[in-house]
Amino acid sequence: MLQQRLALANQIRGLLLDRGIEIAQGFHALRTTLPALLEDDDSGLTPMLRDLGRMLLDMWNRTEATIDQMNNRITCMSRDSELCRRLQTIAGIGVLLSTAIVSAVGDASAFRRARDLAAWVGLVPQHAYHRRQATSAGHHQARERLSATPLRAG
Repeated sequence: MLQQRLALANQIRGLLLDRGIEIAQGFHALRTTLPALLEDDDSGLTPMLRDLGRMLLDMWNRTEATIDQMNNRITCMSRDSELCRRLQTIAGIGVLLSTAIVSAVGDASAFRRARDLAAWVGLVPQHAYHRRQATSAGHHQARERLSATPLRAG
């Protein structure tokens, strides 16, 4: 959904840029500028381009609403889950990551120790070779995959 929203925003900006109309970066600028631009008769847009712009804006608004609904569902799930609330007490773990961990891990009793779970998630200490010290940086790709889990599962 996030990629779809970005693609629609870029498509709208590209169509307008072909006509020499620039909209600032960010979704807020698109949300505030585009409706007025589509209604302005002096904007230089053809009727066909106005209709296409309205259709794309409508699709973009629906996608945004769906993303908001999914975020609200994830927030409610996180609020209702004792495990999620406990995970959120750890620095750096918020609503999305806590629900991702709970949904991906399932039954944590499958792990013998908490350290085994941390290693599975990718939070194992790594050696900094230039200092020969262990750091808690962890496995960046594992955290990225895990944080994307709730968005794909929904």
